[in-house]
Amino acid sequence: MNIYKLHSNPETLAGFDQRTDVPEVLRELARTKQEPAIEQQIMKDPNLVLAYAIKFFNGVGWPAAEEYIMKDAYSAYYYAKYILHRRWKAAEPVIMTDRNLVLNYASKFLKGVGWPAAEPIIIKDPQWAYMYAIDVLEERWPEAEKYIIKDRLVWQSYISAFPDAKR
Repeated sequence: MNIYKLHSNPETLAGFDQRTDVPEVLRELARTKQEPAIEQQIMKDPNLVLAYAIKFFNGVGWPAAEEYIMKDAYSAYYYAKYILHRRWKAAEPVIMTDRNLVLNYASKFLKGVGWPAAEPIIIKDPQWAYMYAIDVLEERWPEAEKYIIKDRLVWQSYISAFPDAKR
């Protein structure tokens, strides 16, 4: 499906100038074997690279495509999650550009360890800070408590989880 055909002014949409002939490329991706000629075509689109990697490089990674995948935060996150099945340190700066992915990535790959580089992105939002403490750190996050306390409901949940945080 060409989503640009559904919009009244498609040239104003992000990615319009970088779009590829998705139906043709996807037909090629549907083949049952790797096609080096196709690999070069799809390198322009991180989402197509990701779809191809899921089909042919699941669990082993595709180093030749990683620089293209890292151009898009979502593709980088999903590549780490569904292809590498592990933390992907090289892509973390890209993943940190999308606030919505930061907590998901940390919960998936940094549970019990934390992600200090991403904490400035997380700390100022009471709900995100609470979820980071619960899901990632799995312990109190004293540095974030001055932000968490600003949201009464989130603070109640936080002190229920960590009773020694009461003030």
